[in-house]
This record gives sequence, C-alpha cells and structure tokens, in this order.
Amino acid sequence: YIASSKDNGTTWSEATFSGLEGGESGTCLRRLPESDRVVLFWNNSKFNSEHHHFGERTPLSAAVSNDNGKTWRKLGDICDNLKAEYTNLDCFFTENGDAILTYMYAEPAWNRKAIHLKAALIPKIYFK
Repeated sequence: YIASSKDNGTTWSEATFSGLEGGESGTCLRRLPESDRVVLFWNNSKFNSEHHHFGERTPLSAAVSNDNGKTWRKLGDICDNLKAEYTNLDCFFTENGDAILTYMYAEPAWNRKAIHLKAALIPKIYFK
C-alpha cells in the first residue's frame, strides 16, 4: 500500500493498493543515484492471513518506479529459493551506481538455528 504526506509526515493520505503484494517483512526503498526513479526490494509473495508473518519471505524481488511509487514494474527476482527466507533488507549504492543489497537468509525458512547475512552486487544496468 502507498500513502503520502504533504506536510512532512504530520498527516497522511488514505493508503491505496500499490499493485505489489507481500507478507509481513521489511522492504527497502531507495532513490536510484542521479535519477528520479525509485527502486523497491521486497518479498514478492501472496499475503496470507493464516500464515506466520502473513506470507512467505521468498522470493526476494526488485521493482522500479518512474513516477515516485504510483506505478511499479517488476524487474525480477534477486533470490528465488522457495525453501528459504530473505528478510531484513538494506541497500546502498557504489560510486558508479551499482547496488549492494544486504539481507538475512535462512534455509529452511523459519529455521532460526542458522541465520546468515548475505550481500548481492546488482549492476546499475539491471535497473534500466
């Protein structure tokens, strides 16, 4: 869902469906360097009120918006192991515009005996 504020967060518009779906898991939203475009990393999974955290935390996907989040175009899946989970995302950009995406990884999903921190280097050409 998307809501917007025109007064620095004092009040917000009513939330509307963004066209992107996912369970309860952190997302990472960033403006692409030297661009008006926005990239979103999130778990592209169906919302399921019966499931722990309301859905799977896989796949880990990327989408881009050319209109400040009003509409989105899915770029693809960064990680798509359906037996794993990906969460706690963060992203920063190198000087040449490549993205470094960090995330928590566990396999099998919801098995917290072994949690790994991983990173993916995503070339800026991916965001075209």
